[in-house]
Amino acid sequence: MLYDIMSIPTLLVMNDGKEVDRIVGAVPKQVIEAKLQKYM
Repeated sequence: MLYDIMSIPTLLVMNDGKEVDRIVGAVPKQVIEAKLQKYM
């Protein structure tokens, strides 16, 4: 598979077409915000 996604939900953080981070499973909003904040 192109991105090796084995379960849903899966959120891939991409930069220049490359995966730089991944969040797998149902996680709290605060966890998603904290991870994404690193890339903004």
